[in-house]
Amino acid sequence: MINIGEWKTVKIGDMTAIGYVSNIVQSGFYGYRIELTKVIWSAKGNYLLKKPSPGIFTEEQLEPVGDFWDKHEDKG
Repeated sequence: MINIGEWKTVKIGDMTAIGYVSNIVQSGFYGYRIELTKVIWSAKGNYLLKKPSPGIFTEEQLEPVGDFWDKHEDKG
């Protein structure tokens, strides 16, 4: 189960958004919709800090941040 405040990533087209879970809403009898407030966008190794914006996703669409930064930081 996802908790409010957790950091997650989500693929949106050819970009990856990074944000935090800001709300969890039950949808129907068995499902949940997760509000992810997106703050960073990443594409092709470039990062863009944007004004926080909420989006609604399913739990299956979201991935843990995990080692995202380790994989994408500049090693040079």
